[in-house]
Amino acid sequence: MLNLNIKISKFSNLYSFVSDLSQWGDYKYYGHRRKEWIKKTGRISQKENKLLLDFKNIHEKLDEHIEIFFIFNNKKEIKKELKSILSIEDIDYIFYILKCFEKRFNIIWDIVEKKLLWIKKQIGTESVVIKNIILDIFTLCGLDTKEPFKINILLLISGFSDLHGWVSDNNIAFECSGWKKNKIKELVYSVLPHEIFHILLKQNGLIKKEIEMISKKYEDGLNFFNKNFGLSNKMFLEELVLSSFIPEGYLSEKYLNNISKKYKNTTDSNDKLLLYRLFVAKEMRAVAGEYVNNGLHIDKEYINKIKNTILTYKL
Repeated sequence: MLNLNIKISKFSNLYSFVSDLSQWGDYKYYGHRRKEWIKKTGRISQKENKLLLDFKNIHEKLDEHIEIFFIFNNKKEIKKELKSILSIEDIDYIFYILKCFEKRFNIIWDIVEKKLLWIKKQIGTESVVIKNIILDIFTLCGLDTKEPFKINILLLISGFSDLHGWVSDNNIAFECSGWKKNKIKELVYSVLPHEIFHILLKQNGLIKKEIEMISKKYEDGLNFFNKNFGLSNKMFLEELVLSSFIPEGYLSEKYLNNISKKYKNTTDSNDKLLLYRLFVAKEMRAVAGEYVNNGLHIDKEYINKIKNTILTYKL
C-alpha cells in the first residue's frame, strides 16, 4: 500500500528561488528562471549579486549536493545534517543569505503557493487509473503491493511551463509551479509514476545490482550514447528501463492510450535523451507488454534487452 505525503514548504521554495538566482551547479541549466524571477521581482542589486556569488561558491566547493538537506528537512534538521559537511560559519551564512532574499521572494510567493496547493489537490485525488499504474509498478519491481510504503513529495517553484522531477531516497521533489494547468494529467499520470518507479525499483536489491553490473560491463558502449546528459551509465540505463514502461512506454499505452510518439534525430542533448527513451520504448513495446500482462518483474533478461536495444540504435 503506497502512502503519498505531499508537502509545500515556504522555506524549501525560498531555497529553490535563491538557487535559481545564483545559478549554482545544475541550476545553471535554468537560466530562463533567473530572468523570470528578476522580471517579476525587480533588478538585482550589487549587494545581492555578491550574496548570490557567495551562495554559489559555498555550494560548488562541495562534492555533495546539499540541496537535498534544504529541500526535504526543516531548519533544525538541516543544521544538524550539514555539520559534518560545512563549517558552522558557512551554514549560518547560507541561512543569512536566504533571509536577505525573503522580501524579494514574498513578492511572488502568494501566487506560487496558490498554484502549488492546486497541484497538491490534483495529485491527492485518487483514481482507478493511477492506482492500477502503481500496482503494476509494484509488480514490475517484485514488491508486495500490500506492504505499507511511504513516499514524501515536495512541491517547488519553477519557471513558466517548467516541470522537473527528481528523487532522493524515498523523497520526490517536483519543480512544478509554472506547469500549465491544462497539462496537469501529464504530471499526475506520467511523471509522478515514473519518479515513484525510481524509488520502488531501488527497494529490490537484485534488480538494482543487475543494472549496476550490466552498466559497468558495457561501459564503453553506453558511454557513447550517454555523453552530455550528466548521468552515470547506471542512471542512464535505469532511465531507459523505466521509460520503456512509463512515461514513454507500455503502461502509458495501456492506461492512458498514449501511443509511442514518433522519434527523429536531433543534436540537442535534452531532446537526444528523449529520443533514446522513445526509441527504446517503441522497440520494447511487445516485451514490456508481456511483462506487465503476465505479472512478471524486471529481471536480468529484460535489462539486457534494453541494453541491446540502445546499443543497436543507428545514429
